[in-house]
Amino acid sequence: MKFEVVPVHENFRGLPYGEWAAIWNNWLMSADPDNTTRKDFLFLRGNLDYRAVGTSEDVPRYLDPRSAFARIDNNAETIFENTAILVPVLTATYSIGNVYDGRRLNSEYELREAVNRDTDESLSIWARIAHGKEISGIVDDLNAFRVESTLFKLSIPVNSRLRQRTQVIFKPGVYETVVGGIFLILRTLPSGKYRIEFGGNGRGNYSTNSIYDIVVEGVRTLSVVDRTNEMKRRRPLPRIS
Repeated sequence: MKFEVVPVHENFRGLPYGEWAAIWNNWLMSADPDNTTRKDFLFLRGNLDYRAVGTSEDVPRYLDPRSAFARIDNNAETIFENTAILVPVLTATYSIGNVYDGRRLNSEYELREAVNRDTDESLSIWARIAHGKEISGIVDDLNAFRVESTLFKLSIPVNSRLRQRTQVIFKPGVYETVVGGIFLILRTLPSGKYRIEFGGNGRGNYSTNSIYDIVVEGVRTLSVVDRTNEMKRRRPLPRIS
């Protein structure tokens, strides 16, 4: 299988992995991330379907570890070649004011401590890709793709579809946030049909598993026409005195 993963310490389109993780996090909490259309970058997501054990929002939240988020068969993603793909294998997101292990997080240092503890104490992670009968891991060592963002503003609109289905419920607003975990960026995939599965078992009861079918068509035709040479023939630039 021919594909290339962006090295974790390399900028991609001018931004490091951590910045892409922050952009991804804002996309995740947008109004309807599963139905947004961006032609140059496909963001995938984990299985977010946390429910409260009881009727109060303050009680522990639970996700069935046997469940999976699946966009397969008729719900497959269709993209063009040269479309990058972001795979959030296992992530942790905390904002100022969140409660972690019974204490409120009040500083960037405490946010990073919580994000890193969640990542350090995870139990297992996986990310594999299938094309035809060929199946392989996306990279040889997922732990080498550990990422941490800068402190950024996470904007959560009132109509965010996922804000009440995450492990920590967010009210609408803007939050000072840090996100980290295991992230992969695939530069592109050749034409064909692929299946990507990724996820992990994290700290406590956190677990996630996602399965995507991705159909890659030919190279997208750009609609912008460069007429520079035509203008040069028709109308030469005036001389500069």
